[in-house]
Amino acid sequence: MLNLNEKVPAVLKSGAPVVIYRAGFSGKIYKNILESYDVPVMCFAENNISNYPQEFNGVPVFSIFQLPLKEEEIVLIIAMDQYKIPAQLQFIQSNFRFKDVYVASEEDITTYCLSRCALVFKDKGIELQNDTLDLGFVKLHNPFNESWAYKKAFAFQAKDIILPKFGYDYLVTEGPYEYGDVRLVLHEV
Repeated sequence: MLNLNEKVPAVLKSGAPVVIYRAGFSGKIYKNILESYDVPVMCFAENNISNYPQEFNGVPVFSIFQLPLKEEEIVLIIAMDQYKIPAQLQFIQSNFRFKDVYVASEEDITTYCLSRCALVFKDKGIELQNDTLDLGFVKLHNPFNESWAYKKAFAFQAKDIILPKFGYDYLVTEGPYEYGDVRLVLHEV
């Protein structure tokens, strides 16, 4: 698994075109992580692009079967839910000959999300050193002082539930959550 907290692989710094396989939350985060290391992302790749816009997070989305460069020139990073990776990795290795294939690490994605949370909380004057994190509308065990499992759970939920309360919705990706004056109303048919 690729873990950029340790070291950026030389192939990513070599200038080889980088494609992120899957235009979703993990792909979006990994694009941001790579760009923070000055590694540009050429595009996202999907199996079926009919479900996606032509552009995602500022770069084009292509079918993995019709990328703009030869497979042998491309470094592919698989960024998706961890439980889906084994099957997708087997699919990639059976059907393509990419220059290099990496799997985005959950640790990198979690660390990135936690760092965004910390920046927003510091900006709002929320103390990050206490055992309890007082967000004004809720008090929680401070995830920055907890186990890795708690940090991960917090990071993946805070992006959809907590950060939007502070006006930071850049990481929102899913969920039946309500924000501001929006309310879900059920009507009988």
